[in-house]
Amino acid sequence: MTKNKTVQKFRSYLGAFLLIANLLTITVTQAAATPASFAPVNAHYFIELNTNKEHPFKGKFQEMFQDAANGAEHPEMLQLLINNIENTDLAYSQIHRTDSSEEISFLTVTIDQDLFNQAVSSSADIQVTELGLGRKIYQNGNDFFFTYLEGNLVAASEKGFISDLLMQNQKPDSILKNNGYQNFNSKANPESFLKIFQDFQHQPSTQDDYYYGPVVPDWLKSQGYAFSQTLNGIEGQIVVNL
Repeated sequence: MTKNKTVQKFRSYLGAFLLIANLLTITVTQAAATPASFAPVNAHYFIELNTNKEHPFKGKFQEMFQDAANGAEHPEMLQLLINNIENTDLAYSQIHRTDSSEEISFLTVTIDQDLFNQAVSSSADIQVTELGLGRKIYQNGNDFFFTYLEGNLVAASEKGFISDLLMQNQKPDSILKNNGYQNFNSKANPESFLKIFQDFQHQPSTQDDYYYGPVVPDWLKSQGYAFSQTLNGIEGQIVVNL
């Protein structure tokens, strides 16, 4: 399988999560890090959904998620999540690694430890890599690697990124340390259930076998855009200095 197809497959798998992000219900029984704390600082695209906030999509996306699960190759883990969808935090981000031109995807969902364990045990096809000291990398298919960290399911399309999270004493710098995101987040309405942040600084300048999104000219590299949404609609679109 080519890297391009691998990333596309991962994206399609994550599509189910993104379609129902406003409904992923998971009761958290421990203090959890926010999903944003695991998103890479150099992500060129970042979307954050908090369904603990009031939003107009209650009950709307569960059907879409169910349709996606019905068509999945290994739907068992997705089905357990469907059954527990309503209030949670979710973050999805992408980076374009310049040394190999790969587009790598990340997903973080706040989830209870017991539910995570049930999801893992529900599929006989999940492979486990033991790193010692209780650290494990789970693999479902060729391009979905995940683990459990600080109250969150953290997934990536490349195994090495999950390994780095588990083996380092401190988490790598996250989107929370991105100056542009900090500026945006400080101004966003605290009642926002959706935030989207695009960082042109890390946006690919050309299209290739892995990246088919919009390209950004050099004069825009210091800019980006972001918006947030509440029940009253989109709060505004801003250009941020990164």
